Amino acid sequence: MKASTTAIGQVKKGASAAGFVAARPLREARANLTESIRRTVTSPVEVQMKVRIDESGRVVKADPVALSGPASNSLVAATQSAALLWKFAPAMRANQPIASDVVLKFSYRP
Repeated sequence: MKASTTAIGQVKKGASAAGFVAARPLREARANLTESIRRTVTSPVEVQMKVRIDESGRVVKADPVALSGPASNSLVAATQSAALLWKFAPAMRANQPIASDVVLKFSYRP
């Protein structure tokens, strides 16, 4: 089975892009999938996790926001655990670190 991840930065509604630098991944983590979870991936699956990154670059919250393909609850939970292990250079506004949200895309293939 193959797995991959992508980070997509987001600027909150009402936030100005001027002077804003999006959070940048420093350490990525892949989901630790047991053999029983791997067997549930019978076709391509993408799990998108919205993560909240604090001012130090630590992921403090991860919530699933979209799924494509058949994803078991166990696959989503393992993906959520992996998302919480990511580390970022924090987003910056006017040269000050700020909290931000990023959507991580985790792709799985049989």
